[in-house]
Amino acid sequence: MSTVSIQSTFIDQLVPALHNYNRLKQQPKSEIHLHLGGSYPQSYLTKIATAQQAQQLQDLIAQIRNRDMSYESIFAQFFPLIEKIVITNRQVEDGVVALCDELAKDHVTYVEIRTGLKQLGGSTWEDYLNAVMKGMHRGAQNNPNLKVSLILSLRRNSSQEEAKEAVDLALEHGVVGLDISGDITKGNIQNIMPELLRAKQEHLPITLHIGENKKELTQTIEVGGNRISQQLFELQTLNPKRVGHAVHLTQEAKNWIVEKKIPIECCPSSSVMAGMISSYHEHPAYELYHNGHPCIFCSDDTLPFITTLSQELTIAAQCLNQDPQELAEHQRQLVEEHRFK
Repeated sequence: MSTVSIQSTFIDQLVPALHNYNRLKQQPKSEIHLHLGGSYPQSYLTKIATAQQAQQLQDLIAQIRNRDMSYESIFAQFFPLIEKIVITNRQVEDGVVALCDELAKDHVTYVEIRTGLKQLGGSTWEDYLNAVMKGMHRGAQNNPNLKVSLILSLRRNSSQEEAKEAVDLALEHGVVGLDISGDITKGNIQNIMPELLRAKQEHLPITLHIGENKKELTQTIEVGGNRISQQLFELQTLNPKRVGHAVHLTQEAKNWIVEKKIPIECCPSSSVMAGMISSYHEHPAYELYHNGHPCIFCSDDTLPFITTLSQELTIAAQCLNQDPQELAEHQRQLVEEHRFK
């Protein structure tokens, strides 16, 4: 990443510690919250896109960088454009290879890539999954120091049939875990809960997207004739091995996470650029980290949020007032303890 792009991302928030960033870039690092659809390298997408699509992509990234797009708009415009660009399983496979190459340049040595299953060009979910795994294999061959694992993402509003197929494929193909994502205020997770519990019985760990939207603070769900906090219901029922983001938590949910020491996958840049918080320093994970809670800093979607793992660790080190290299090493230890195996 160039000095210019680092400065544009940090502008109005932090003075970029370029020396720390360059030191961190050379240090081995581990990444456990990285979405494939939002992390294809821009150079790769530009190569396979039409001229119009490439220009649209560049314009959208500029809007996100300038914070001219809301959280909802990013999901309504950016990701649908990616789906119009990457339209074949071979493009997916090559895109995974390109992503692995970029991760290796940032000296990432362990990564859990996550993706939802897709049907491209009349193919099946299993065809897509095989393409992703072929890309992972090729990417690891190109970069012997990089170990790559796969997490399947499943949206809360998925059908029972979709959830069953996703769990079946995960178990059959050596996927290391499930990621439950999607707007918590849309859909009823109870519809797919039996399949999620089946996955847990088969020892497939779960990471849960939670606390991305302030609306979650008042979101309730009916259970046994009573309405309770949906955040707390999901946590207590699924007992996830990790949670993602955890920016806007009810006090009950926060207490539960802290009491059980559930690791939090923190993504500073996406939290700011998607409007979850207005400043890097506002992320609630920093206080928890200072209190000894396991918080692991991650990239989320590197393309729209114009970031790398080195940059996320540089941001976190500044906000925590901690030596960046010490933080990176501590992060590696946390990942070794809490990665999906």
